[in-house]
Amino acid sequence: VFSGDISGDLAVGGSLTSDGVLSAKGGVVFNEDSADVDFRVESNGNTEMLMINGGNDRVGIGCDSDYLTEIRAANGDHTSSTLAITNSQAGGYGSALTFASERSDNNAHSIAARIRTEGYENWSSDATVSSSIIFETVSDNTVAERMRLNADGNLLIGTTTNSGPITVSAAGRCSVMHSSGTTNTQDILNLIGNGNTTNNAIRFWHGT
Repeated sequence: VFSGDISGDLAVGGSLTSDGVLSAKGGVVFNEDSADVDFRVESNGNTEMLMINGGNDRVGIGCDSDYLTEIRAANGDHTSSTLAITNSQAGGYGSALTFASERSDNNAHSIAARIRTEGYENWSSDATVSSSIIFETVSDNTVAERMRLNADGNLLIGTTTNSGPITVSAAGRCSVMHSSGTTNTQDILNLIGNGNTTNNAIRFWHGT
């Protein structure tokens, strides 16, 4: 048993176990010289909180590093994903990719934009799940939805009411503009309908 300080180099050929605090004031390098050794950090409830797969050059956070580079909150089969963000909460809460900015006055992080998913059923193994992907930005410190692609593949801009393949709603002007050189011969706006001949090509409405 050794008790004391070491001021020089220490080489350990076997295992080194510490029941106390291991503090390093200098740099720490794992798998130096491209050593094919896996590295793992445990948390209180997850033995694979951080996994480094030394031989396959993969990183796993909250999951086995046999997957591709992946971030997950719970186990699941995402072997074909290059990046997976998973939320394990029930009740239709989806995953989110948040873009944050750091405030210069107090170093606090504020949401700048967010892309998230929203489910319509509980995310259980026997449920039929439908979902939307939602795009949000921030105005006056308020996160607000701007656009969504719903489960039917319809694109909704400025509204959450589904009225067709593309629905655009705006409090002010809603513009469709094509700007190009004078030599461009393409149509600016082309409306095509392949339905019944009694269908309207274009309709103008005011009020209800």
